[in-house]
Amino acid sequence: MPYWSHEEENALKTMVEQGKPIEEICKVFHRSLEAIRLKIRRLGLEPPVSRKTASDKVTTASTTTTRPIKMAKDLISPEEALKMWLGCVKRLNEPGCTPQDVKRIRLILTALKGYIIVCSDYYERIRTVELKMEQLKESMVKYYKMQYEMAQSEEGKAKWQRQIDELEVEPEAREELKAKKYHVWPRIARRRE
Repeated sequence: MPYWSHEEENALKTMVEQGKPIEEICKVFHRSLEAIRLKIRRLGLEPPVSRKTASDKVTTASTTTTRPIKMAKDLISPEEALKMWLGCVKRLNEPGCTPQDVKRIRLILTALKGYIIVCSDYYERIRTVELKMEQLKESMVKYYKMQYEMAQSEEGKAKWQRQIDELEVEPEAREELKAKKYHVWPRIARRRE
């Protein structure tokens, strides 16, 4: 088909703004329905309503044979993802893999790698937040202890002591929190050379 002239584009804009049906616009310009819809979209206009009835069941959306993706109920841990990744690598090394199997397994490997990286970043951020919260709590305890020492009355001292007691954790629990280990794999991928 020939290119659209400026006059044709202006006429198309006018017809769309007037609310003319798309079939009528097709007849005026002697172009297909899809060509008109495409040009209307490229001009940034809202396509007019078709005269076809609902019984014709014409859809403009693309169709697909892929089933909708269901959200997972449970997340797998990075360790489980690594085990799956290793299983895929072992499967690739086995004889008898068809080219289609190889493509599918490589796609799974790529997805697992991305999942592991996302989980690692997530765990790193959680650990950073936990450490900052622990530091904040320690500084608050120091502040409350200072206020306790400066308090003049027994009532004031009791108030600050309650605040300190609420924040302080038993020594065993504090050590357990500090010893808490996350299996974090640092992102080396972004520093590839």
